[in-house]
Amino acid sequence: MIQRIQSIYLLLLIICSLLGLFLLPPDVLSGRSFPTEILLKIYLLVSVILSVLSLFSFKYRKSQLVINGTQLLVQSLILLVFIYVLVIEKSTSDDLLLWLSMPLQAIIFLILASRAIRRDEALVRSIDRLR
Repeated sequence: MIQRIQSIYLLLLIICSLLGLFLLPPDVLSGRSFPTEILLKIYLLVSVILSVLSLFSFKYRKSQLVINGTQLLVQSLILLVFIYVLVIEKSTSDDLLLWLSMPLQAIIFLILASRAIRRDEALVRSIDRLR
């Protein structure tokens, strides 16, 4: 399981999300039009849960791709919300930029993992053709 590169990408995503859950300041968006602390914690928990689910479904590559696609959609929506808050509120807080980096790194890790899963699926199909 861990010897596959997509598992390493998903493990890195889990570690980054858990670090963000415990280390990032939750009051970065307080006083704005976005309910903050609880939703940010829920976002990180959903990210961790989907990543763990995708990591442990390594035998089912198609379902792993669906889970990664779902998580990619969630991360993209969160990124758009953070960009919206950044543009509308005209805030250049360092804490907000740290929170903005969370969905960006998640998107990068998910794209890399999905690419590796597709490569594995193509390899399995080519081996099945040789049989």
